[in-house]
Amino acid sequence: MLRLVSILIIYWISPVCWSEEQIIIVDIQGVEGELLDNVRGNMTLAQPQKHLSPTRLKLLYKQAPQQIQTVLQPFGFYNPEITSNLVQIPEKENTWHATFEIKEGDPVLWDHIDIQITGDALEDEAFQQWQKDLPFNSGETFLHAEYETAKKQLLQLAEERGYFKANLITHQVQVDEKENQATLILHFNSGVRYRFGKLTIKQDFLDEKVIENLTPFKSGDPYLHKQLLSFQNELRSTDYFENVQINTKKQDQEYLIDLEVNIIPQRQISYRGRLGYGTDTGLRVALDTPIRYLNSYGHRFIPSIGWSQNKNRFLGNMRYIAPIGRPEEEYIESILNFKAEDLASSDLSLKNNTVSGKTRVTDLHFKINYHQPRNLGIFNFDELWSLNYLMEKYELLPLLFTEENQQILKTLAEIEGYNLNPLSPDYKVFYLGLGWTFSRSDNALNITHGEKLSLNLKGAKKGFGSPVTFTQAYLNGIFIRPLFEKGKMILRSEVGYTDVETLNIFDTFNTNDLPKELQFRTGGDRTVRGFKYQKINGDSDSLVGGKHLLTGSVEYEHSFMDVLSAAVFLDVGNVFNKFQNIKLKQSIGAGLRWHSPVGIVRADIALPISKDDQGWRFHLVIGPEF
Repeated sequence: MLRLVSILIIYWISPVCWSEEQIIIVDIQGVEGELLDNVRGNMTLAQPQKHLSPTRLKLLYKQAPQQIQTVLQPFGFYNPEITSNLVQIPEKENTWHATFEIKEGDPVLWDHIDIQITGDALEDEAFQQWQKDLPFNSGETFLHAEYETAKKQLLQLAEERGYFKANLITHQVQVDEKENQATLILHFNSGVRYRFGKLTIKQDFLDEKVIENLTPFKSGDPYLHKQLLSFQNELRSTDYFENVQINTKKQDQEYLIDLEVNIIPQRQISYRGRLGYGTDTGLRVALDTPIRYLNSYGHRFIPSIGWSQNKNRFLGNMRYIAPIGRPEEEYIESILNFKAEDLASSDLSLKNNTVSGKTRVTDLHFKINYHQPRNLGIFNFDELWSLNYLMEKYELLPLLFTEENQQILKTLAEIEGYNLNPLSPDYKVFYLGLGWTFSRSDNALNITHGEKLSLNLKGAKKGFGSPVTFTQAYLNGIFIRPLFEKGKMILRSEVGYTDVETLNIFDTFNTNDLPKELQFRTGGDRTVRGFKYQKINGDSDSLVGGKHLLTGSVEYEHSFMDVLSAAVFLDVGNVFNKFQNIKLKQSIGAGLRWHSPVGIVRADIALPISKDDQGWRFHLVIGPEF
């Protein structure tokens, strides 16, 4: 008996231990693309095999036609013709060649589709839209994946819209393989739709009105999961809260969803230092000390100081923000800005000016802004109303004349009554502002399809808190669109117009009766590259800046690695006081883009091609497109 068992064991293990391992070559014909991939991927014979014996090889070959037939059914083919052949290659006794010839046959088509929705969802437009958007209709090929996806979407829609007792009463597909027809019976009962119930917010540092302004629903509104997520995101997007957790509790008898919001406040005062570098600013440092909430109404106070290397610029800023509606969209802010920077003779637009002087420009700007959202059809704008009081003071005499000539001019002014005030600007201007900004993009850090458009209007009336009358309009736009497989086109433009008096000094200089802060200048990293920051200010047509502005840029960016791309561009632009004096400066260049986790790093080399402008410049910018 023991000998018989030993013989049987040796017989069964001999194909593995003593036979040479078999090699199979599988050739599938008659199908291609996704269908071929699925057939090959689900055929056991076509998969890598270890210790493949002749016996097992023949068994897998025998199973293959049934596996093929099963794979074809989700694609609508229930009656394929499969011809197979298995031969051993004579030259290699351990190598086999299996051939499968597949004729798909006629696909199974949808014949009758019976979908019935009962319950509150019967009147819900979202379910009506789901039924309209079904990916299949009578007479079309029956595809398993499309049906399963539609069924999954139906159940997911019920969950997202508060039909928590919904169920599929009947859901079956009947396939008549002889007639190649499929019948769908899907009966869905949504039951009663739940509604938002009691909202409990556990926090003790903000007034309830602040939270209400962030809540997109009211008690009794139909439940919508999207609104719950929006509520959570709104709370987290403010600077008030460190952590937000929302717990839901179903009240099945009343069909209500009660919410309990647990909030951990942010630290009231924080400190933030900033260090950066740009070719426009040079080295720059700043310190912010925001007070996130001054009182229970969510008012905020944000003082900030900063310094940048270029022009030895000092900045001071104090913002007081009082929310009216949603804190990030509708609020009133009071701002006090202080700025002091150097203005040198080389910054003026005069030719043949041999004086090398420097003056200090100081600005004190107080403004009250009212921000609110504005909807125009499908477009959502940020709207800004502002009251502004600007004080600006500086001296132009040291930039135009030597100290000796300055004394002579001052003496002549006393004797002859020359008016030197335009060369010693001391403005105190009250003006109004109104602006709109529209912004839309597919990705905040790496935009491939987006646009931003801003329009700002400003105006003042002499005698109403201002020594000068002016109106000004400024339009700024950037458009980004994909181009070719790995490229995108970036178009930028600025247009500025000011209606204000131009002053003529000694029949030699032209300057505008406006503070420097309100005059136009261009050039730099984000405008006409190839020129220093705000170096373009009107040539001989103006001293400090121009009344009007026109710039444009065309840039093509092409990605050649996941995080690296190259760009080429053409920039044009200038400022001017008279339209007949428009002379657009031009520059061309190329650069590299690194799409880092915190934004795009741009490195550009630009060369002016305008007459009398020479030399190239390097530009480095870190940050998003807009």
